[in-house]
Amino acid sequence: MRVLVLESVSGLHERVESKLFPEGFAILRALTGEFSEAGIETVSTINNNAGQKYEKWLRADKLFNHDKINRAVESDPDAALVVAPETNGELRTITEKLEREEIPVLGLGGNSIGVSGDKWSTYGRLREKVPQPKTWFRPPDLEDPMVSKPRFGVGSEGVRIESSPSENKKNKIFQEYIEGEHLSSCLLLGEDEGVVLSLNRQIMRSQKEGISYSGNVIPFEGPNSERVECEKLALEAAESLGMRGFCGVDLVLSETPYFIEANPRVTTSFVGLTRIVQKNLGELLIETLLEGEKIERPELEGVSILRIPELRRKTDIDVKSLEELEDIPEIFAPPFPHGGCLESGDELFVSVGHGSSREEAEKSLEEGIEKALRVLEVDKDDIAWP
Repeated sequence: MRVLVLESVSGLHERVESKLFPEGFAILRALTGEFSEAGIETVSTINNNAGQKYEKWLRADKLFNHDKINRAVESDPDAALVVAPETNGELRTITEKLEREEIPVLGLGGNSIGVSGDKWSTYGRLREKVPQPKTWFRPPDLEDPMVSKPRFGVGSEGVRIESSPSENKKNKIFQEYIEGEHLSSCLLLGEDEGVVLSLNRQIMRSQKEGISYSGNVIPFEGPNSERVECEKLALEAAESLGMRGFCGVDLVLSETPYFIEANPRVTTSFVGLTRIVQKNLGELLIETLLEGEKIERPELEGVSILRIPELRRKTDIDVKSLEELEDIPEIFAPPFPHGGCLESGDELFVSVGHGSSREEAEKSLEEGIEKALRVLEVDKDDIAWP
């Protein structure tokens, strides 16, 4: 069995975006690691400059440069898994390329990606099916704060909370602002059934520019009744959208849970999930989508906490010190400084701590972060913490 794993930010783009690289690379590392551990031959791609620095972080049997995607596709994979943003149709374009080559895609088909990647279409598709915030294509004349977000976007990119939306309303949608706990879910869906693999508490950071995702805690430790209600909503939404393979659903838990948006691909939360799930996720995906086996929800053991420090200001990074990060178990993905420098708002790294309890996971995480900051010679005050 040979699987092709394609992650766009770290593996397909000619120029690496420092702001997004750590999350993209973390997902690529997690997926290649899971498939390799399951004894599945793994083929992937990586940006040429990133590969020179971080190739040894990845467990891939064959690793092609980003501009050699055709050679990767021609390596005769039995299946492919794609991780790319829905923005500008990137996820759909890559998926359709693989489908034309008659390579089974371990996820949503190209024709189905359009709906889940379009937040306005998603809202219409799920209206009357699951609870959602009131949503408008044009901002209503209201005094209450509302959420504005790109109609086509990924994660918390471009999300704003504002009382009077800005002049630029093109390709945006507007939603009622709902106070509550930000949650996400990791799901696996086959042809006729699906399961929620985990329910996660999201770590969000509010700032003048908007809301940004800073990590998560797995599992969400709320009352059982709330967890059951949230998982039911997430699964209903994913099934109604025709999701397939690994995917994510974001929620806000107020007096009742509300659907916020769907992600038709592997999300960053899956990185933390690999630390505590008691089943190899690569093996589980193959069994579900290629072999048609019934999905058994795997057990979770312990707690995983993922955190993504974001820089407050432009920061110089000693490129030579980056090699030392690989020796810190809690650092799952490194930064990508252009010219030895990271800009304000760039992600510094992806860190993951885990343990038998939340306290143990937090201790592991904090120790790893402190070591990494010392190695990189970055002051804690230079980080925008949640």
